Amino acid sequence: MLQKRNMSLFVINDFVSQIGNSIFSLLIMWYVYETTTSAIATALIGSFTHISGFFIGPIAGVYADRSKNPKSLLSLILRFNSFIFLVMVICIYLLSNDIEIFAVFILVALREISFDLLYPVETRIIPLIVPKEAVAKLIGYRSVSGSIASLLGKAISGFVISLVGIIGGLILNSITFFLSSILVSLLKFIQPPKNSIENDFNNRDDQSLESKRMKLKTEILEGVKILWNHDYLKKLAIIISLLNVVSMIGPIIVVYFTSYLNTTSEAYGVFNSLLTLGGLISGSIIGFLTKKHSNSTIILFGWSLLSVVFIVMAFNKVIWIIFVMGFLLGICITLPNIILDSVQILIIPDEYKGRVSTLLQSVSVVLIPLSIFLGGIIADHFGANYVFLFCGLWQFFVVLLVYKNREMFNIQSTETETAG
Repeated sequence: MLQKRNMSLFVINDFVSQIGNSIFSLLIMWYVYETTTSAIATALIGSFTHISGFFIGPIAGVYADRSKNPKSLLSLILRFNSFIFLVMVICIYLLSNDIEIFAVFILVALREISFDLLYPVETRIIPLIVPKEAVAKLIGYRSVSGSIASLLGKAISGFVISLVGIIGGLILNSITFFLSSILVSLLKFIQPPKNSIENDFNNRDDQSLESKRMKLKTEILEGVKILWNHDYLKKLAIIISLLNVVSMIGPIIVVYFTSYLNTTSEAYGVFNSLLTLGGLISGSIIGFLTKKHSNSTIILFGWSLLSVVFIVMAFNKVIWIIFVMGFLLGICITLPNIILDSVQILIIPDEYKGRVSTLLQSVSVVLIPLSIFLGGIIADHFGANYVFLFCGLWQFFVVLLVYKNREMFNIQSTETETAG
């Protein structure tokens, strides 16, 4: 009963927060481009997630592992985000244009810094609320519910922009994150959290600031050692970092729809809804596919399809074909990601999940900020469609690399390989 209750609460929490988050991600991109008319500025706001993740992620992982009550920490993060959205509303309502956009950039940066704690804390919580054999099942449920939430959020995002604008959208975001924090507080652990730290030195007054800094450095290096000595994780980090170059597409989609396709925010919302629908279907059939095909086959299929989708979008202006590409985009992103997430969360030891997961994230996103700026430059000087052409060709290169190392994706071990 407790397992089912926890799974329901966690999935519903993720559903509620994902609705707000999907609205915000589209809303803020549209708002920045409409306010600045600059693809580079839009790319900058889109790069905050990755810049913050690279620099703050490893530290966030340490504090996630230190936390004696990760559930309370997760609830606090969600409430903080609810507050940030309300402050953003006040800034947009009261400040002039130049100061307003500057304040929004600062607040989005603060939000992304707090969000860096979200992933490692959730990674710690999942195996504490369900048995290990149910982890993949929970991730599958979460993927499906998250896709449905994104589908709803993205479907209404265009209408939110048209009807209530940035202020109404941010208030809606604030409400969803506050509700999500309440749901998280209702979770019950089936086992107590494990800490790799014997003493919670955050609560010890006899340690100097220098001692605490050394302890922080030591804990980060412990996570680095786990990552470095695990052959699968090390290779995976390199491949994903190369794959993530195509993330330059994210903030450029707004520019693509406005300047290349000359469409409305409603069409933009429909495209993102179909993208999420593709992800929803992928999450629903992943169990069937893993029984019929190897992990490497599914990953190669998804990432090969991604290359084709990008190239088609680079040369096409027919809106219904673009909508079809959005649907396929959801499929070719979601299928590989579910497999990778499931394997990663099981092979990392419980007491290191926060650090290793965020370190893996940090390494894998190292090229994203530069690639996003490159995308903004390409879009401003040549056109948004050329960004898709570049990404399609780059994605094909990644597929060849994955094919050469395909056997490593079929590893089924749940034991972390360490040396020394």
